Amino acid sequence: FYDFDRLQMSPAPSEPVPFYVGGHTDVALKRAARVGDGWTSAMMTGDQLAETIGKLNSLRAEYGRADEPFEFQAVCIDKFGVDGHRELAEIGVTDNIVIPWVFDGLGFDAPIEKKKDSLKRFADTYIHSGWQDN
Repeated sequence: FYDFDRLQMSPAPSEPVPFYVGGHTDVALKRAARVGDGWTSAMMTGDQLAETIGKLNSLRAEYGRADEPFEFQAVCIDKFGVDGHRELAEIGVTDNIVIPWVFDGLGFDAPIEKKKDSLKRFADTYIHSGWQDN
């Protein structure tokens, strides 16, 4: 807990800053649906994500926010590769949060250069490959 005097952000953002809400409890999901611009998951399976996204969409409709933009950020533990990314997109995931170097057998304490190489391979394989266009 920190208490600050009045603060000013400078330069001020030119657009509203999106507010993402995390959590899997009913209270957290209701909060995300009611006031959030998006929801972010912890580690979940694809089936759990699909169920939760369905709940969030229903809640957003109840709050009259179904037509407002909303992002679904996911950390999925059982959908990988191009096919996995496609499946997640089909259930509504807009942002897939990944840690590419883990798939290369590198730990969090790995040298930064090895992590950067892993990130480049991931980008070449998944981001720049054009799979989203197929």
